Amino acid sequence: MSQNVTGSAADTTPNRGSPPIPQRLRTMLHAHPDCLASLQAGLDAVAARAPDGIEPFERANWILENTLERYLDVASAQLEAAESTGDPEAIARAREVLLLMDRARSRNVGLADLSELRHWFAHAKEQAHG
Repeated sequence: MSQNVTGSAADTTPNRGSPPIPQRLRTMLHAHPDCLASLQAGLDAVAARAPDGIEPFERANWILENTLERYLDVASAQLEAAESTGDPEAIARAREVLLLMDRARSRNVGLADLSELRHWFAHAKEQAHG
């Protein structure tokens, strides 16, 4: 996996037809459009998936957790790489990113309010059955 959590050019504007990335995550990760794009791609995949007995909202929650966990792992590896250089500025930047990804992955911070996402999937379910 060749992810970099320092950011890249990507469109992260929520699409009305797509499940929304929770606002808190969009705010926290605004400087990391690659991460936001991965999160959105995962949510879009959940929305496009045929029903299989697992509630789409639950699957979306797992996608958020797993994607953020991968970015947390990448940030950890980047910190190790920065520490191996001994460059204090690179180490400080890598620590900041690691702490950000840790907070984003936290159920008490980044994943604390998933109501917008829950509402989107409930509405989509109503539309599909109505």
